[in-house]
Amino acid sequence: MFSKREVVYGSVFAGVYAALVIVLAPISFLPIQVRIADALIPLSILYGWPAIIGVTVGCSVANFIAGQVFFGGSTIIDVVGGSLANFCAAYVGWLIARNKSKSVVFLATLIQAT
Repeated sequence: MFSKREVVYGSVFAGVYAALVIVLAPISFLPIQVRIADALIPLSILYGWPAIIGVTVGCSVANFIAGQVFFGGSTIIDVVGGSLANFCAAYVGWLIARNKSKSVVFLATLIQAT
């Protein structure tokens, strides 16, 4: 189970991710997406599950809200696919970085950045 601190961290990560995507919607939803909010994904190396869940929920909320507001409807591919991609990137990076070797943590960060 998660502690209060972890729930708060996860909520903050989700809120910041969603806010960045929605505020930067003109560049976040182009055919080639530039998501500044994805810079939060490597924080899963430091914060673990709160960051993993936070960026996943934040992505689904942002894709749903921005899709409704700016494009007249969100697609299931954006909401589910984008959230699943963020979850996989954050989780795999966290798994790799659990080793705590500096070179492995650097490798995990590079994997998450791609």
